[in-house]
Amino acid sequence: MPTKDELRVLQALPLDLKVKKTQLRIREWVNYYGAENCAVSFSGGKDSTVLLYIVRELYPDIEAVFADTQLEYPEIRRFVESFPNVIKLKSEMGFMDVLINYGYPFISKEVAERVHNARRCLAGGGYHYTEHYYQLTRTFPSKDIANSRDWGFL
Repeated sequence: MPTKDELRVLQALPLDLKVKKTQLRIREWVNYYGAENCAVSFSGGKDSTVLLYIVRELYPDIEAVFADTQLEYPEIRRFVESFPNVIKLKSEMGFMDVLINYGYPFISKEVAERVHNARRCLAGGGYHYTEHYYQLTRTFPSKDIANSRDWGFL
C-alpha cells in the first residue's frame, strides 16, 4: 500500500504512464494466475469500464462479471449488456428483502465488528469481558455498557 506521499507522486504521473503501469499490473496478474482464472469485476461505472477496456486491449477473451444487486439503474443494466463476454450474477434477494430479513447494512466493517463483539460480550459468548468493555467504552464513552438497557437492538 503506498504512503500518502507515494500516492501523490503516482497521481501526478502523466496519463500514458498511468496506463502503462496499469497494463504492467494486469500482465503480472494474468501471468501469475493464468487468463482462464481471471475476470474483471464490472459494475458499469466509469472506473470498471476503463479497467475492462484496458484489460481487453491486452486479453480480449477475459470475462467480466456484473453483480446485479437489483439497485442498478436500467441504463446501467443496458450499458453492461452492450458488452460481450459478461457474466451476469443476480442476487436471489432484493435489497428490501435484505433490510426486512437482516436489517440495514452497517456503514463499515469496523462498526459491524464492534456490534458483533458487543453482542458476544453482553451475551457472555466467549470474549474476555474487560477487553471488550474497554473497546465499547472507548467507542461510546458516555454509556455504561454492562448496565444499559439501550442495547436491545443488538
